[in-house]
Amino acid sequence: MVGFNCNYERLAQEEKKEILICEPSKKGKTISERKGFSIEFSNGNSISVQFGTHMYCDQTPDKTGSVKNAEIAIMRERKFITRDYVETDGDDVQGYVTPDEVAEIIYRVSRGIKIGERPIW
Repeated sequence: MVGFNCNYERLAQEEKKEILICEPSKKGKTISERKGFSIEFSNGNSISVQFGTHMYCDQTPDKTGSVKNAEIAIMRERKFITRDYVETDGDDVQGYVTPDEVAEIIYRVSRGIKIGERPIW
């Protein structure tokens, strides 16, 4: 099944100290309490991909621990810029985003390619 794996238990145990000292301001990838991750790019943009309870996504993982979609938010300098990169209903986050869509959005955010702009493949 294509989806986001929600089972970070082993990873959290192995890297517990690293997870506890991660700060959102640090560049790179941060794991968020076993509910998702965020990435800050060299261009100053960051994306948060979250799944689980209280998120705009499927709430129940399948037997492998995966869900079919996730909630995303895109930020720059602590301000939401999600609407610059994806069509939303006016919200600061976009829910029910599939893994393929997340991959494309990550690429666009990392390159600063906004809605209506053509990506350079």
